[in-house]
Amino acid sequence: MVLASVVITACTGRITGELAEADDRPGGGAATGGDGGGAGRSGSGGDGAGNGGDGAAEVCSLEEARPDSAPIRRLTPLEYQRTIHGLFPQLELGQLSVAPDPSLDGFNNNAASQTPSPVLIEQYRNTARSVAAVALGELASWAPCSEETSGCAQQIARDLAERAYRRPLTSDETSEINAFATASASDFGFADGVSMIIEGVLQMPQVLYRPEVGDADRAADDLVPLTGHELATRLSYLLWQEPPDAALLEAAENGELDDADGVEEHARRMLGDDRAKAAVQDFHRQWLMLENAERYSPDSDAFPSYTSEVKEAVLESTRRFIDYAFWDEGSVSALFTDRTAFVNDAMADAYGMSSPGSTEMTAMSFDSEQRAGILTQPAVLASTSHSRVHAPILRGVFVRRNILCSPLPAPPANVNAVLPDVAADMPRTTRQHIEETHVSADCTSCHKAIDGIGFAFENFDAIGRFVTEENDLPIDASGELVGIDGIDDTPFEGAVELATRIADSERLHACVTSQWFRYALGRSDNSAATRCLVERLSTSMQAGGGDMQEMLIELLRSDFFRYLPVSE
Repeated sequence: MVLASVVITACTGRITGELAEADDRPGGGAATGGDGGGAGRSGSGGDGAGNGGDGAAEVCSLEEARPDSAPIRRLTPLEYQRTIHGLFPQLELGQLSVAPDPSLDGFNNNAASQTPSPVLIEQYRNTARSVAAVALGELASWAPCSEETSGCAQQIARDLAERAYRRPLTSDETSEINAFATASASDFGFADGVSMIIEGVLQMPQVLYRPEVGDADRAADDLVPLTGHELATRLSYLLWQEPPDAALLEAAENGELDDADGVEEHARRMLGDDRAKAAVQDFHRQWLMLENAERYSPDSDAFPSYTSEVKEAVLESTRRFIDYAFWDEGSVSALFTDRTAFVNDAMADAYGMSSPGSTEMTAMSFDSEQRAGILTQPAVLASTSHSRVHAPILRGVFVRRNILCSPLPAPPANVNAVLPDVAADMPRTTRQHIEETHVSADCTSCHKAIDGIGFAFENFDAIGRFVTEENDLPIDASGELVGIDGIDDTPFEGAVELATRIADSERLHACVTSQWFRYALGRSDNSAATRCLVERLSTSMQAGGGDMQEMLIELLRSDFFRYLPVSE
């Protein structure tokens, strides 16, 4: 496994550090080979989001959208925790925390970044020991037997291993586990033997990873279909972030997942379960960098109203909007243009909004001239801010990389990384200050593509409040989209017009699809085959009104989700 790491810099010192730290945030297009991690057609000479250099190209053929890689993935810390809890549902096991993997292409489940460290291996061992200590004391709550015999030890080992492996054991595995259980109980006594069984099973690769070998007997056309149990595991960890339930395992056993229709039937059942809401939230949390908003602590002198209560309200408001846009409205356009707001009194007071008269989140409407969709949600705006001032460059980078999957120009070598001070007797807006530092040709070559987007958010301060003045000077929120094929590049005014401009574009639909592909498959999408699939899915989604749930269903029906390429 290879850990990819790319650093992107900018012209000014205040921005450089933020961008360097931000490179492993969602949408880190440069890490995928310079095409923005985009969704463009292979060989189009375009920019990585389905747009050729001379206009939109025809959708690639179905034969081009074939699985070309299927890396083995390890459970994320959340998936690992839920897996262990699922094996011992009656026990109080605590958080079971293990070290997270670095994000790659925007998500923490990319197989290429899952290189196990000595610290992680030790954490798995220590966790297995602590779980065994608790489980041994409450054997009757989870074990199939409790008689102190080698036969019972074998039964415990087989039952635990089969549930932990998320599939039936092979004959060789059964023999090995029986032998281990017998030897452990005989040599160390029943109690210590069972403890060793638990520790051993919980550290097996079949538990910590999601190995996939496919069903070779059904291989055809250089593709190997995943087994029913492998598909059940893929579906469950994607849609519920936990092991398959009894119904999904039964479907796998009965061959109900052997075709696309069966996968779709169970995927729709799972999407109808409340557990799917947490997975959809996790996708958006990573894609939209909301973990930055969770960590964000603005300067208390500059923003005394941003209390812990307000911060939680801001985060919850955005979560509610994501649920509303994905599950109720369901379209890409709604996610970026809908004026629905979820507000309580604490948030309304801090942001100068109409108060709903309740401590509970209440559905209201944003001022249509001030806010529209996810880009103007206070939590998203806070995620791209410094502690005392908003950051137009971070906001511009966020939109280009995360929302439009557009590559960023490479910074020139040896740029001056020092932002000049603002003279006390010559106040400036943040925009004016930044523009003064980007007048040189070296800076303009990079920042023209970034600043024109970032300046659209000048009406929002560091905590996402709508303002019309800064340092007693009027705010200029005009902007432009530079070098993004398929989107009108004429000047626009403010974030609402920016959101409206991109909401129905091919570029946005391709990028949303690209981000879901990365999250669902745990890999990058920079190959010709993956870009072809993303192009097909995004074109279909846009033709169907931008329905994100239907796009996800089509992704799960695809060969990429259901097959492995034949190993060479």
